[in-house]
Amino acid sequence: MATGYSRFVSALVVLMVFVSQESIAQEKNRFGFCEWSKGWPMCLITDSPELLGNRIPVILIHGWEMKGIPGVPDLTVWPRLVDYLQRFSWFREKYRLYYVSYYSNLQSLDAMGQIFRDLVDSMSLADPEFRRKQLVLIGFSMGGLLARACMQEPLFGGGAGQLGGDKVLKLITLGSPHHGSPFANGPARDVKAGWWLELLHQFVDGSLFGFDIRWYMHNRSDLHWDNYDGLFDYEGSSENNFWLKRLNADTSFNYKISVYGGEVTPSDGIYDCFNLNLKYCLAAIMNIVLGIKQSDGLVPFTSALFEPCTGCGSVHPFLDYNHSEMVRGKTADDPLFQRVAEDLFGALLVGRWRISLTGHTAYGQGPSIRWIELDLSQPLSAWNPSWRNLPFWPNPSPLLARWSDSAGCRAGIETDNPYIFGDVSEGFEISIGVEHHYCNDDTDFYLHGTADKKLNVITGTCGGGLNCRFTMVKR
Repeated sequence: MATGYSRFVSALVVLMVFVSQESIAQEKNRFGFCEWSKGWPMCLITDSPELLGNRIPVILIHGWEMKGIPGVPDLTVWPRLVDYLQRFSWFREKYRLYYVSYYSNLQSLDAMGQIFRDLVDSMSLADPEFRRKQLVLIGFSMGGLLARACMQEPLFGGGAGQLGGDKVLKLITLGSPHHGSPFANGPARDVKAGWWLELLHQFVDGSLFGFDIRWYMHNRSDLHWDNYDGLFDYEGSSENNFWLKRLNADTSFNYKISVYGGEVTPSDGIYDCFNLNLKYCLAAIMNIVLGIKQSDGLVPFTSALFEPCTGCGSVHPFLDYNHSEMVRGKTADDPLFQRVAEDLFGALLVGRWRISLTGHTAYGQGPSIRWIELDLSQPLSAWNPSWRNLPFWPNPSPLLARWSDSAGCRAGIETDNPYIFGDVSEGFEISIGVEHHYCNDDTDFYLHGTADKKLNVITGTCGGGLNCRFTMVKR
């Protein structure tokens, strides 16, 4: 333990040898671990040398730097989101922030996922509480794919016999190219562009990549379109992204993922580029040149939302948000930040709860319900965007109930999709629909209550014909 902790504190010294003066400014006064590869470090860092305690780690993973070899880390994307989250007492008390800092364009995402796994192992060995806790990952752009790559890697130090995804409570991806981005492609993309090729080279290969990062290089090649929709002709092509296809074929941890995607609609088509309207220029090129009507300018809408998102926990579309705005937002109180806060608050509810009921809790001659055990460990497999709430769990199981007396026939209880809604600054309102089976009679009721800001207890009343109160306590 002492050795691991000393490594943890001494990582500050390691961070100070970063070559880029910009990245030194970003990394100073941070503590954590670094793993070196290809002559450059990837680091898992936090703001204080103190141990985790009872909090849950939230790890922020920045995106791809598209210019330069190496492409320098960019932690400047996070302050506005972090400032928003730090407003809430429940966030400060329940979570602790960590950051992943890495250099781009040096090695494959597959290799980077292994290094990220090693950093998680190192932190787990140094801090027993970190080892015991599940993680929340928030990845912007390519950072979301780096998180998913780590989730497929076996753990050694802090969870032998587990994959990284077993240690993850929730993954939030912001504008991540789950199917890749057609802009990253080379010859197959150019064939699709036809006579618009020169425009594509000028604004994409020149402005985005600076002609430094070729289509066959790390990490651009990791982001080649996976062609799930047949957009490109890959016959005989070396651009086929087999790594991303394999990653997407494994849906084991999709239920833990909340995907966020942005979409901007060009105002003047291709003239947005000549008018230097950069927010819409790249979206116009993707539309006119490649035939992709919806994108955030860098990532197609369908890619960011992981279409068809088989088994995903939740899907969050944001209209008129370009790629940068999918992490920086537009304002200090951006709806994007509120939705992320709601996702984080909802993650705190995962687990087993005991619900105690008092008052009239019976229908007719049926037995009274005295307690319910509710397992909220299964995230929802689909998200209904018309709801203004946080649905997480379809028919949680197992669900147990105790009755005040015995009956001559089988009695049971199950839930109908529980959901959460409300304002993260005021505490959440929680509604749970319940179907009560007694003999041949099925009756529905619901529990409606409010969680305090610290989420220590949820209290409320019964609805749907029952006159009772309930208290929920996490076991």
